[in-house]
Amino acid sequence: MSSIGEIIAELKELTAYVGTMRLVTYFDVAGAAMFLYDYFLAIGMEVDLVWSSKWRFTKVLYILQRYLPFVDAAILCFLHQLSRTISPSTCDVVEKLRGLILTLHTWVVWRRDGHLGTALSILFVATASFPARSTILYPEFQGCFIMGSNRMVYINWVILMIYEAVILVLMVIPGVKTCPSLLLDMINYLIRP
Repeated sequence: MSSIGEIIAELKELTAYVGTMRLVTYFDVAGAAMFLYDYFLAIGMEVDLVWSSKWRFTKVLYILQRYLPFVDAAILCFLHQLSRTISPSTCDVVEKLRGLILTLHTWVVWRRDGHLGTALSILFVATASFPARSTILYPEFQGCFIMGSNRMVYINWVILMIYEAVILVLMVIPGVKTCPSLLLDMINYLIRP
């Protein structure tokens, strides 16, 4: 039989966990709102440039990467209310698929450059080969949260941060080349008093 002190400690842990889950849900909803805002900003150009073009592999890839986030956003926002079981291995697969789609999207933006494709493949494999382990503390709360790992977990985070930084830089460079005045406007906005 548990003592009162142990019960209070477990309740505090459960309260902190529920608070964290609510915060994660808030960020998921905020991200979905930003995604929808971005979608509506670009829908006119998309209709003119993408939907009127011929069906090719790059068009299919674009449509997949453009519209799968709608499914992803819905799943993230409703996962905690609708999910009953999600295993750590499922979380690992979902995270690897997300990384693969992001890598393919970056490669397509760079016009399927062979050298960049090789470098991105190596970086993706390096990132995907260091899985972090997640454990389920309470079966009632579902999601992909890293609750523990071995002592080398920082290697996973360092590699993931390098991967994300490289992808970010590779996505910003074509944007700046396409619209250099946008970069100047952003710099002026950031440094003005």
